[in-house]
This record gives sequence, C-alpha cells and structure tokens, in this order.
Amino acid sequence: RAGEVAVAVPGGLCLTAANSVAGEALRARGLEGPAPGPRAAGKPRADPDDADIVRDEAGGGDSGSPRLAREALVLALMAELARGEASPWLPYLRALPGHGDAGLDQPGAGGPLAHLRGPAATGRGGLHCLCLWTPEQLELLKGTDALRELERPASDDRELPNMTDEHWEYVARPLFEAHPELGVPVDDEGRQLHRLATALVASYSFSLYDAERQAMVPFWDMLNHAPPGRKHVRLNNAVPPGAHEREAGELQMIATEDVPQGGELLNSYGALSNSELLRRYGFVLPDNRHDCVYLRVRGARLARLAQRVMFPTPRTLEQARRRLKSMRLRLGVLRRANLLQNGRAKSIFCVSRSGRPSAALLETLRVLSMPDREFYEMLFFLRTNTPPMPGPPSPRQEAFVEIVLKWLARERLEPLIGEYEPSTSAATRPKGAGGAHSEHRGALAIAVVRGEAECLEALRRWAGRPFPPLEPQVVHRTWRGFWAP
Repeated sequence: RAGEVAVAVPGGLCLTAANSVAGEALRARGLEGPAPGPRAAGKPRADPDDADIVRDEAGGGDSGSPRLAREALVLALMAELARGEASPWLPYLRALPGHGDAGLDQPGAGGPLAHLRGPAATGRGGLHCLCLWTPEQLELLKGTDALRELERPASDDRELPNMTDEHWEYVARPLFEAHPELGVPVDDEGRQLHRLATALVASYSFSLYDAERQAMVPFWDMLNHAPPGRKHVRLNNAVPPGAHEREAGELQMIATEDVPQGGELLNSYGALSNSELLRRYGFVLPDNRHDCVYLRVRGARLARLAQRVMFPTPRTLEQARRRLKSMRLRLGVLRRANLLQNGRAKSIFCVSRSGRPSAALLETLRVLSMPDREFYEMLFFLRTNTPPMPGPPSPRQEAFVEIVLKWLARERLEPLIGEYEPSTSAATRPKGAGGAHSEHRGALAIAVVRGEAECLEALRRWAGRPFPPLEPQVVHRTWRGFWAP
C-alpha cells in the first residue's frame, strides 16, 4: 500500500569505507569518514526528485572530495572481495554480478582471487558498465557522450566510472602496495578487480546520511529502473543526526503508490540519457524520452562567427577596436553568467530529443548577435538586477542562429556516424561488431549512437524553423548566475 515500508535494511548491514577491513588504511590516507560538520538524515543518491542528491554532493572524508569518497568505497569493496570467506559481507558479495566480466574468468587458476573466478556472463547477463568494456568494444562508442565522459578528467561532480585506469595507478595500487595485509594483488589481476569494484560501486551504491557517505546497501540495489514519475518507492534514511553506521536505524524504501501482489517494485536512477545509463549502469532504454546530446564549443569561435555574419567589416582602426571591445565585453558577460566557460575551455550545451537547444545556447547566440545599442541596454538591465527580456529576433539573427546550430550539429554528427556503414541497412550495425565483440554490447552501442544521432538530426530540423523568444521565467533562470556572489 502507498505509504507503507516496502524494503527495510538495517543501517549496520551497509558496506562503507569506514566499516570495511580497509577502514584503517583508508583513514590513514584521509579517504575514510564523512566530511567535517554535523550529520543529518538524508536520502540516497538514487532519488532523482532531490536536486542535491542528483548532484551527488557526497563528502570525501578528510580530503573533502566527493570523487575520492566514491573511490574510497571502491577500495573498500576490493578489500572485502579479496577476503573471501573471511568477509562478513560474503553472502551479499556473492549475489553481486560481474566477476567474470572483469577478466577474472579463469575458473581453474589459483592465486589470491581464486574464489572470485568464474565464467564471463553472456548476452544480457552480467555487468556492462563501460569500465569493463574492451578497447575494441569502446571503439563502437567513438564520438558519443558516453565515451567522452568515460575519458573526461575526474572531478568532484563526475559520477563513476571515469579515469578508472588512472585511479588504479595513482590511488588504488599505492594503497595496496603499502598494505599487503589486505590481500589485494597489485598486478594485472588487481587492476581487473579494481575495474570490477568500480563497476559495482557505479551501478549499485548509494549516498547516505545527507549525501555524506557512499555505501553498498543490500536489497536496495535489487530494484530495477523506471523513469522519474513512474517509480514505486521513495528512499528514506531513518538515521538520527550524529549517528554512525553501527548506530543507524533502518534504511527504508517507502511505497509511493499501491503495488499489486507479485508486482515488481521499481526505483528511478534519474532522468538520464542512454549515454549516461550505459556509462554508469550498463543498460539502455528503448525509446528513452530523456535522450539528449551535448555540443561542445569555445565561446571565442562563436564570437568570431558572429562578427563575420552579423556585423560589417571595420573600415578603420578605431572601428576595429570598438568591435573588439564589444565582443570581449559580451564574452565577459556570458562567462560571468556561467553561460560560457572561461579561457579556452569548451562550453557544453544540451540538445533535447526534440531537437530544441538549451536556453543557455540560445541566449549566448542572442547576446553575440544583437546590435551594440541593444547589447548596452541589456547590460544596463543586468546591472540593475533585472533579467534581460528578449524581443523578437530579427531575420538576420534568425539566419545566424540557423547557421550556427546546423554547423554545430554537422560538426558533432560527423565523428558519431563515421563508424557506421553508409547504407540504411548497415547503419544499424557497427563495423566489425562480430568476432571478439560482445553481441549485446554492440546492441547497446547502437542504441546510444542512434539516440544521439536522432537528437542532432532533430536539431537541424529545429534550426530551420522560426522560433519564438524564450519565456521570461526561462530567461531569468538562465541568467541567475550573473548575480551570484
């Protein structure tokens, strides 16, 4: 029934960096424990209705780094996996998939990880998180956002997995070399175990205690994904402020609607595109309404294009100086509002499945293409804490926006479809998808590439149609970074 507890897990059963066998070693390196400050009861990361949880602002122990908090749980899980029968979490760990998918697939081999060996899963079984894919399989994702995020330098706002090999080399291996008593090998098998643990933490962990600590929560991680709005449970962390894991009460999943007897309980992992679902969880959804694609471009390139299309060529040195000053001022305003990145960093803009670009991209193009007089009027309004309400774009501005959007779509689309056969019948099959490539992973790659390509084709169609000005509330939300302290 709605409002009843559907799943209850004692807090002491959760596996964290603090209560693992590696807790002392992690604590010595500043990786274990919550961020400084009072604790408060919170919700796990998997609840997408809480904006703070979606951002996953987990604490990182003494380091204060959320990314290292996730890595600490990876290291803790590696140590417990290596313990085998000595681990109190062994029944739970045996229920987790993916041992063979990490390369630990030689059943007859010995060594410290002999108890983990098993045949790799086939088809849909096992783990398909991207950190377990072979280089040949990752080639099928060339040009996609999934591969870009996997290879993007790790930062505190990045979910696992990314930069996995670098974290093994500079974080995991030094720790286990310094603590051989943990029994984790530091050779290639240790690297394989690190990939397995990374995939498990990426796919199954939660953020607990007001998003301060990463944890593996038995039973919670058994629920499959449903899009936001169609899930059956909300997550409730019934931990009193200041409590530690061993003092914790129940971690509860509360039913949000009636579920028939024998029906499947579903949770939501968030409003994620297929690229993100594949990178983090190893699956995709057919007809994913949250599919999107990201465009990456430097603000200076957009400014140069605006100068060529929208403004006459300066005839004098003074006109050139005024034009340069105006463009620099426009770029500065956009960077202050966080619509563009500073320096040579590329700005990232989202394009939805419908083809509509983000308000940030449309406002950026509007500011770069508007006449000087209109720009300085807008600047006056910004300085008086008033959002700049756009008027109808001129035909010249509409043409400029169309040119830029079609150019960005073509530039983004070319490397994406370069790996596929030109014929329609072959366009649904990656080149070289047979042989050593997993058939199921090839199908996952096809779904991601097709989804991003469809978003870009929709963008090209959207760019060719007249579009109305943005709604006032959207404009105000887009520019609120300008007034942030």
